[in-house]
Amino acid sequence: MRHAFNRLHRVQIVLLFILLVITGTLKAQFFTRNTTAGAIVTDSLRSVGISWVDINNDGYQDAYIAGEGNQFYRNLGNGSFERVVTGPHVTTTAVSNIGVWADYDNDGFSDLFVSNYAIVNAQGNPVTLLPNYLYKNNGEPDFSMSLIDNVGDSAISISASWVDIDLDGNLDMLMLRTNNFRDRFFRNEGNGQFIENEDLVFLKNRSFGASESWIDIDNDSDVDLYIVNRGGTNELYKSLAMETGDLFRFQAIENTPLTAEGLVFDIGASWADYDNDGDFDMFLAISGAFGSGAPDRLFRNDGDWQFTQITDQPPVTTGYNSAFGSWADYDNDGDLDLFVGEVNTGQSPGHLYRNEGDGNFLAMLAGDVGEIVGEYPGPQGGNWVDYDNDGDMDLFVLHIGQPTSQTGVPQPNFLIQNNQGNQQNWLAVNCQGTFSNRSAIGAVLRAKAMINGSAVWQTRVISGLGQSGLNSQPPLSAHFGLGNATIVDTLVIHWPSGFRQTFTNVPINSRFDATEVLPQGFIRANFITDTTTAINSDSLTVQFTDLSVTTPGLPVTNYEWDFDNDGIVDAVDANPRFTFSAADTYSVRLRASNAFYSTEIIRKDLIKITGLVPLIEINTQTLNLGFIDVNTAVVDTMFYIYNRGGLGDSVTVAIDLQNVGVDSALAVSPTTAWINPGDSLAVTFSLFPNMLAPNGPFYTPLIKIESAKNYGDRSWERTVRFRIIGALSIDPVSPLAEKYDLEQNYPNPFNPSTNITFQIADQQNITLQIFDLNGRLVRTLVNESRMPGKY
Repeated sequence: MRHAFNRLHRVQIVLLFILLVITGTLKAQFFTRNTTAGAIVTDSLRSVGISWVDINNDGYQDAYIAGEGNQFYRNLGNGSFERVVTGPHVTTTAVSNIGVWADYDNDGFSDLFVSNYAIVNAQGNPVTLLPNYLYKNNGEPDFSMSLIDNVGDSAISISASWVDIDLDGNLDMLMLRTNNFRDRFFRNEGNGQFIENEDLVFLKNRSFGASESWIDIDNDSDVDLYIVNRGGTNELYKSLAMETGDLFRFQAIENTPLTAEGLVFDIGASWADYDNDGDFDMFLAISGAFGSGAPDRLFRNDGDWQFTQITDQPPVTTGYNSAFGSWADYDNDGDLDLFVGEVNTGQSPGHLYRNEGDGNFLAMLAGDVGEIVGEYPGPQGGNWVDYDNDGDMDLFVLHIGQPTSQTGVPQPNFLIQNNQGNQQNWLAVNCQGTFSNRSAIGAVLRAKAMINGSAVWQTRVISGLGQSGLNSQPPLSAHFGLGNATIVDTLVIHWPSGFRQTFTNVPINSRFDATEVLPQGFIRANFITDTTTAINSDSLTVQFTDLSVTTPGLPVTNYEWDFDNDGIVDAVDANPRFTFSAADTYSVRLRASNAFYSTEIIRKDLIKITGLVPLIEINTQTLNLGFIDVNTAVVDTMFYIYNRGGLGDSVTVAIDLQNVGVDSALAVSPTTAWINPGDSLAVTFSLFPNMLAPNGPFYTPLIKIESAKNYGDRSWERTVRFRIIGALSIDPVSPLAEKYDLEQNYPNPFNPSTNITFQIADQQNITLQIFDLNGRLVRTLVNESRMPGKY
């Protein structure tokens, strides 16, 4: 009996030990995959984009998943979702890339814009192109959606985003499309109508835009733009609204780390203030060949448009084939952490990097954080959301198929639930604009709290797109982790209208609703113009439109316009029209007053009138000559240089051989010329095919054009592209020379030059060529009929 008791005792101890281990393991699961939240985690789909919205204003985030057919899941508020199967936004046969939500008509209900890829065949290839769709939320009682408009022509659209570019309180729309179709921008007129603007500088590039981010990079209260291009150079544009008053003027920012030549496949940019210094830093997800992707990139914003590339931290020291990156403070300790989704041909791991608060990141392991760093079947995108309103951020990951492709086997999407983040304190903020757009897109929030005995400022932004990389819209709210703080001392909201609103002593562990309210007597002068620049003219007529903001019930009572900033009032109307009659640069001042206060705004160097200038245009981008037989004597191709301006200009034209080794094989004429106003110059490019080696690669020389006085660019390059084919023919009536003498070249070896002498006794067709040691033709010296003699 004693032995049996001892065995039983040992069994009880072992069982107790196993129970403790299991209990400890369960407690350590910071994140677990939720498989019981309803159809949102059980439907097998080929998903492409995810966007979150509170469609019925019940306080819970609902999910819209773009992909095959598009799906909408309503959050029931009990930890589960139900799929909505009626309505035009979920019954389309298209494959869509992203749906983006915002209250475009400011009626209190979020509406939907869908960026469509196409209707595809079984292989995932587009067969029918479609326009994009705008759906209006009809509000109570059932929050149904109505198709309002087909936006844009039929094309392959990649991305879309809401932004109030002109700060009028109405949200505008940017659409990115493949490089076969131009990008498009539509201005919201505020009356339900959208008007296309084709003149914005960021619409001129024809690259393959993968994603865009509207973000106030320099903290000057207007939104700048960053575009990620697949396999090309990314683009950065600074808004000049505050500097010039031209709300549609942007300047391309070049020669920065953010605009370096793209790697194999740049996917998406995710912006966040990870170092809590008050400006927005950027993580760039890089996708490459499976298993050999280049490292992702992390850029720290140092202010004044200076960025430092961080290269020694775990998120960017190992090359993955990344699908997306998304920021959130998952442990609520007061600094933003980063999740990166990786794509492989099979199962793909997730990567979670904890921000240590000192500029360093720590790669988390499954034993530390649980299933969030587990295996995912074909991640396509994802982002963070507090779907259960418990104060910590959960993660949602999309899957396109297994293997990872549009034709892969559909997979369920993953909801990764945060079980421990709310052990520290937090604050969630919902913003509602009144003078700004109702969705508060573009609002920047800064919160100050005492965390671990130190005052910490954190910065967030309400974004229509741009915090989670590719095809992902985060909730239209802000989440702050507060650690052990007991109160938020100060919450400052920089509204898109330009008004700054401050709240103090905001309670922790709460969902705080902030509504934009202007103080009594508030007034801010502002205006726009219909034009700002006259090129090749001595005058310009400008329509000025007042956009001053004032407290309701206290209208602007007095306007003073000074159109040349000389201190003399030129107009007192709200919306004057004025003609500038001399070539110059003008600064414009507006002073506006209500019953309480006066305020003024000066737009420096707003109006520019150039006078008469040359305007040089070239009528081709590339001279594509195709395949040319080597026996062709000469190929002449003509292009034109036009002067569309009012002054004459001199131009020079030259050839850069590039991979053409024989300078006499190419010619251009004329090489210099004067072009009168309104005139053109015909330039002939001549190619002598029989001087070049046939059946090699394409030749790509450059034609370089320089202007002396053009307004704008003064140098251009045009590529010529051709390939020489065939075999050099031999004249059958000219027999081979029976007697010839090819003498030793001198001096020998060739350096830096040499002479070659030969003699023939009879008239013959002579070909004299030089080959390298590998048998490749270097140059044809002679290829013509010669008389008897020594040469």
